[in-house]
Amino acid sequence: MDNPALQTLTEMISLKTFQRPFEHTISFHRRLRRVAARYLPHSYHIEVSWAYYTVHGNDELCLVILHELCHYHLHRMGKPYAERDIEFQSLLSLVGAPPMAKAMPQKMRYSLICVVCDAHYYRKIKTDPRRFRCGKCKGELKLYEVSTEPGPPR
Repeated sequence: MDNPALQTLTEMISLKTFQRPFEHTISFHRRLRRVAARYLPHSYHIEVSWAYYTVHGNDELCLVILHELCHYHLHRMGKPYAERDIEFQSLLSLVGAPPMAKAMPQKMRYSLICVVCDAHYYRKIKTDPRRFRCGKCKGELKLYEVSTEPGPPR
């Protein structure tokens, strides 16, 4: 999916769900990773994470767009549009938008496991287990490699 197709999809969702036009721009943001999408109130634009779209697909993308359109339309009407506001939360439940997007899969590569109490410590970077002890029982740690889910392409 490219930006013009995303724009058309958003305009259709806006008209169908809110009976109001989406008059600004929505686009994919290639470097956005921590959130699925964001609404920019100063410019009325919406940015969607390309990584989120590639991992979760079209169905989740529509739900994320629906969530961001709730921000957009409340802001355009001059009503409170923040996540914590009652008007926003009631509009979310009214249109069936999720309050939060699905989480991106974590890329934990290594696991340190205590030999005494089986406590798990996950690390992205390979760590020397001789340098550390268990935080619960001060036991010795063993290093294991963890198979990871594929993350977003870089």
